[in-house]
Amino acid sequence: MAHEEALAERGVLRIGIVDPGSVNLVGAGADGVPLALDFAYVNSPAAIRHQVELCARLGLGPSVAIFEPGFLRHALGYWRAGRLPPGALLKLYFGGDGAYLGGARGGAGFGLPPTPRMLDVYLEMIGDCPLPWSVAVLGGDVFEHGLARTALERGGHLRVGLEDFAGARTPTNAELVAEAARLCAALGRPLATPTEAAKLLDLPR
Repeated sequence: MAHEEALAERGVLRIGIVDPGSVNLVGAGADGVPLALDFAYVNSPAAIRHQVELCARLGLGPSVAIFEPGFLRHALGYWRAGRLPPGALLKLYFGGDGAYLGGARGGAGFGLPPTPRMLDVYLEMIGDCPLPWSVAVLGGDVFEHGLARTALERGGHLRVGLEDFAGARTPTNAELVAEAARLCAALGRPLATPTEAAKLLDLPR
């Protein structure tokens, strides 16, 4: 996290990272069995607190990655206690059917499936928490299964891009952004400018 402090001190960073949990980021081999990697993405409770407190001290809005439901429970604990700094965004990540960070098949191997019903699970957990939230599919296509449409209809936001994308088609980043823009227009959700997005997130100045 040292780079966040250096960039914030130079006045070129307004958002910090909070990953409030640990997860096995693994795909499957050709036989469908999860790869036997000697790696887990670990954020201890102490490390999570450091991430949150760093955002508070530097005046950064926390970009909160939700890989699994337990991540959301941890983040909401900080919010209910009044300890989550201003400017937070809950990024709801779903696990797709394609490989992510290695693997030949079997999907991302983590996260809830990317369907509107699974979005309902997260929204029930969020409850009356007013923080803005977005959806993304890691190792999949956020436009499939109606997830992007459902998220926009329910007041959420979208994350698109080739870091996440896996599927039969081969779009560019620009094509994915254009597809998101068309869907927003069709549903009456205007696109935000950078200034409007900062205001929507309530980012510290």
